[in-house]
Amino acid sequence: MWRFWNQVNTFYVAGVLRGVTGKGIDTDRVFSSSAKVHIGVADFTTGEPFLLKPKTGEELLQAIQASILMPNLSNDVVLFDDIRYVDGGFTKPHILQLAIDKIAATHLLVLTNQDQTVSTIPFLERFLNHTLFRWRMPAALRFAAHERRKERRKVLESMKTNYSVPYALVWGNHSITSMERNPVKVKQVVESSKKWWCDLFSD
Repeated sequence: MWRFWNQVNTFYVAGVLRGVTGKGIDTDRVFSSSAKVHIGVADFTTGEPFLLKPKTGEELLQAIQASILMPNLSNDVVLFDDIRYVDGGFTKPHILQLAIDKIAATHLLVLTNQDQTVSTIPFLERFLNHTLFRWRMPAALRFAAHERRKERRKVLESMKTNYSVPYALVWGNHSITSMERNPVKVKQVVESSKKWWCDLFSD
């Protein structure tokens, strides 16, 4: 967290996805599935949401890298069709609303990484975005970043009355903090999460 010039190296993550550690994504299997793949991102300049539709393995990996690139924590640059994109959570309106409007889904499962009661970003993040990390984001993107949890809540609330497709919401439980560095706790959380998902989908 003290590497202020670039806290998150998304190119390292992209390398892992490409198999540098021996556990990369088999992109052929992804595209052989009947599921249609969309990756939600934000336009770096405007903060507007956009759904990428990768057609090749390389496009898929680039889209995933863009989707995890939090612009306040990383100054990496990822281009898709010569347009710079970043984390899809940094959008206004929220990327979830665009996905609901554009994708003809039969069912919807929404997973969040915050507790249901959390609706604002931490004061420290807000402060850093306005000071130390201000140079990393255009004004529109910074504003979208500050409003992202509130915007998401608006979409989730509207789903209860305006969405006709069966849906489920899974909220986070604060089992781990974003700055956790204890490898034992990280492993415990990962293993318990895997068990939870296996139990959920085995029913």
